[in-house]
Amino acid sequence: ATLSFYVWDPSSQGNTKVCAFPLKTVWDEATATWKRPADGRAWKGGAAFSLKDDAGAPSAPVVVKPDMGSDTVDPPLEYQLDVTDMVRAWLGGTAPNHGLAVVPVPDRAVDEGYHTRFQMYASEYQRVKYTPKLTVVLEK
Repeated sequence: ATLSFYVWDPSSQGNTKVCAFPLKTVWDEATATWKRPADGRAWKGGAAFSLKDDAGAPSAPVVVKPDMGSDTVDPPLEYQLDVTDMVRAWLGGTAPNHGLAVVPVPDRAVDEGYHTRFQMYASEYQRVKYTPKLTVVLEK
């Protein structure tokens, strides 16, 4: 299972390590937006999202690399995260499926201490072909 996402603004002085985390907290899809992912819902860790309390073990990371020549990359760059273990847990009934959070994770070996950033396309953007996609391949 692969989560594909698109970054249009990977500008920074360094790389950003990104992982997908399975959410432990139920949230309402009707009220969620990219700015307020769980509006009206209390996270397990309190009012603010906490990786420790509100998410499970992360996927293997990918590194989002900066484009030093441009503040806005067009077309956006595609990155992929392997989320096979998370999908297996959902399908096997050993973990609830409340979605995924794609989160930058500080790692001095990757970003060398620089403040990095990336901007990812979400479902609210008009360019639908760049919406994040989960691809699952079932094998017998």
